[in-house]
Amino acid sequence: MQTRKLGRTGLDISVLAFGCGAVGGLMTKGDPKDQERAVARALDMGINYLDTASIYGNGTSEENLGRILKILKPKALIATKFRFKDHEYSNIAANLTAVAPGSGGVFELTPGPALGTAQLSFRAGVTRSA
Repeated sequence: MQTRKLGRTGLDISVLAFGCGAVGGLMTKGDPKDQERAVARALDMGINYLDTASIYGNGTSEENLGRILKILKPKALIATKFRFKDHEYSNIAANLTAVAPGSGGVFELTPGPALGTAQLSFRAGVTRSA
């Protein structure tokens, strides 16, 4: 799998991502064993960028990905997206908990393309920002 440097972080990210969206329903409604096999196969193929969002299955995709990451313990980059209004900052904590419970990683919040959106990226095992 080809990789590229992720900005100035020094992290190598695969040119292909594993999408955990609701299209097809695997990560939102699929069998847990099939979900784990699919993510494991993507990782085996060198895909280290996993993309999810709280809107995919009302958080089910993030929860399922979090469960799988706990089992596989990969070195992976996870992106999740969510929308929030000024009073809804608790969504940030909920997303982090669902995707990476107890991980102790670094999270980066960057403005999204539309007002009120943001993208949150997580890198497991990183203890300081680059």
